[in-house]
Parts: sequence; C-alpha cells; structure tokens
Amino acid sequence: MIWKQFESRGITIKKGVVQDATIITSDPGKHGKKKTPVSPDMPEIVPDTKKDASAMSREEKRDAKIRSAENKRLRRSAKTRRSKDGTWVKKGDRSYFGDKLHTVQGTDMPLIRDFVGTTASLHDSQVDLGIPGLPVYRDKGHSGSETQGIDGTMDKASRNHPLTVRQTRRNLRITRKRSPGERPYSVIKGIFHGSHVYVTMIRRVRVKATFMCLGYNLLTLLTYPEEAGQDSVSYEKIIKR
Repeated sequence: MIWKQFESRGITIKKGVVQDATIITSDPGKHGKKKTPVSPDMPEIVPDTKKDASAMSREEKRDAKIRSAENKRLRRSAKTRRSKDGTWVKKGDRSYFGDKLHTVQGTDMPLIRDFVGTTASLHDSQVDLGIPGLPVYRDKGHSGSETQGIDGTMDKASRNHPLTVRQTRRNLRITRKRSPGERPYSVIKGIFHGSHVYVTMIRRVRVKATFMCLGYNLLTLLTYPEEAGQDSVSYEKIIKR
C-alpha cells in the first residue's frame, strides 16, 4: 500500500537495492525430562508390557502402530513452551536459536522495500528479494545463488582459489554500496529492541517483523529529510498529506 503511494508520486528505487539478513533470537524452551509429580494422587506404576517385535502377532503389531501414531498426534497438539519453528544456527564460534529476518532496501531510497521471515537455519542464498532490472548488492553468503535482479554479489574465495586483485577491488566497491543496508538492523535491534522475541511460531515472528519494518520506514521518513537536503522535498510532501 505505501509503495503504491510512493510510485504514484514518482518516488521509486532507481539505482539499486541492498539485501541482507539478521538473526532474531528466541527462547528454545525446556527440553528436560518430565519430573514425577509429588502428590497424594500419584498414578499407579504400570509394568512395561512391551514385547519384542518378532514375538508379536499381526494384530498386536497393528495395535502398536496405531498407539504410536496416536501418541505422536497428541505430542504435536500438546501445549508447550518450546519453540516449534525456531532452529539452531552457528555463526562464528557462537550458536543462536531463533529465526532470521531478510530485508531489501534501496541504495538511493533508504526504506525497506520487502522482507521475509524464515527459520534461522535457512541459508541466506535460499532467499531472493531482488527487483528485476536493478542491481542487487549482497554479501558472500549469497555467492553462487541466482537472483531476479542484476547480480551484485560479493565474490567468495575457496580453497586453493584465492581472490584476484580485480575481485578484491570489486568486493570493496560492493561493500561501500552495502554499508547503508546495516542501518535497519541497527534501528530494529537498538531502538525497537527487536533482537529477541518471546513467541514460538514463525508466523508470529513475521507479525512482529512487519511492525518493526513499518516503524523503521516511518522513522526514516521523519529523519531522512534533514540529511538528504533538496532531494527530500517529495518525502516531506508525503508526510504532510
């Protein structure tokens, strides 16, 4: 909706976009064994009647499969504080549990154009937020993946194949283009305190991410005119209307 209003007033991204991702941590929940309830109405201890599969009849095997499937269904539908959609990911020497926020913003228009919320273990190269016809500046994590925009991904060195001087200089140019792409995460985590969430489902994380990205765009619309000068006249008109 907001981008349709921008485009109707001639405000569009023209020079390129920056795609990046950040980890949003969450609580993994308790994984310990269930404690035995201490109460006067303790359940009776039922002896283990599990038989060897070779000694079971066909009917007993069928009943065992039905009970196993029913137990799995009950476990999936049970209420739990454990995160259902969050996954573990290792970054450097540390491990993080939670989800991941992928965003894309313009190089000439520092607003978040689109975003995607995924589980943390999903690799960055699996998400493409490029815009057809525009350069897409991405880090080395997207190396080797295709994009619907003009590929501006940094080159990545591999074993026995170091970067050439030309590739190193190209990476430096892309880094200068990508540097404004870190600002949304600085605002979301530093001002909105969105680096950690207390929800257990990815769809709820996406709802939170929607409001955080919307808040970042509104904050940018209010602060950008002071830094941009004459190019921000159209921004001020949108704010007043």
